[in-house]
Amino acid sequence: MAKIKLTLVDAIYINNSGGKVLLEYLVDHLEKRKIEVFYLFDERCSNDFKNIPIDRKIFLRAGILNRYKFYLKNKNRFKKILCFGNVPPPIKLNSKVYLYFHNVLLAESLKEYPLKNKLLKYFKRFYIKYFIKNVDEVFVQTDYVKKLFKEKINNKVKVCELPFYRLLKNKKTTITEEFEFAYVSNGNPHKNHSFLLDVWKKLGELNFYPVLNLTVTDDYHHLIERINDLKIAGIKIKNHGFTDVNDLFVYSNYLIYPSLKESFGLGLVEGVHAGLKVIGADLPYTYEVVKPSLIFNPKDIDSLVSELIPVIKKETILKSSEIIVEDKINELVQKLLEK
Repeated sequence: MAKIKLTLVDAIYINNSGGKVLLEYLVDHLEKRKIEVFYLFDERCSNDFKNIPIDRKIFLRAGILNRYKFYLKNKNRFKKILCFGNVPPPIKLNSKVYLYFHNVLLAESLKEYPLKNKLLKYFKRFYIKYFIKNVDEVFVQTDYVKKLFKEKINNKVKVCELPFYRLLKNKKTTITEEFEFAYVSNGNPHKNHSFLLDVWKKLGELNFYPVLNLTVTDDYHHLIERINDLKIAGIKIKNHGFTDVNDLFVYSNYLIYPSLKESFGLGLVEGVHAGLKVIGADLPYTYEVVKPSLIFNPKDIDSLVSELIPVIKKETILKSSEIIVEDKINELVQKLLEK
């Protein structure tokens, strides 16, 4: 192997959800441009990225010790490093080091999480704050995350907004006679599924039965049980588990998004791209990426119910939503190419 590579993309802590989607887009972009990059991947992704030659990638078990050993062995090997998993290198390197910070949970309050999860994330936050001295510049997706990072992590390091996302070709949206709503998200507590299920239960009590499409996987047992109980009670919920969002959007009219915290809100952008009207939480992350058709308080069940009923009864016709965030993948790559 060559002693010097143009760049290292360190993605050892990325293996699922939105971070994995972004990583795949970044890797595809780098490889199509034939940019010489070495990749450090999480071993849970060992069945992925097969198009990358074996001499330009390594899969390691995610952990502080394994990552430390890797950097100790390769501290002089790379000209530039992009740490894509929110966490700075554990040692000072003879490289230009960028950190892509895209997990807002590492900077925000975690009140709704169990104690074990809180402790783990607070430890990660402390780790990031301590080792941020090993980073030259931080990249984030929105101005909101930039402000949060400076307030909660470090206000001295340079922070640059470089959002990027991939939009796939969508099938033509089929508007059905029934009102179908979609919420594409995993079942983590901050995603606020319990709130949305309460709203649908209340709508049913008022004799309104719009269809709600969800993507909750079997990992979230309590949510699956609740969904099944509501279905037995006659509430129209279709839970698709992990699925292609394009297949889900083709039958939906609206994207409803009650999440309490988002680093970017890729689902919002994908929904608008697919022709859905966004009914979004009245929170900063929504306004950073889209112009929604309707907003609501994601903690007020009765308020959202009262907003939805005129839409379901066709008394209110919502305007189309708009994407307002720009894909800056080329600017990000240019950062990696600069001398």
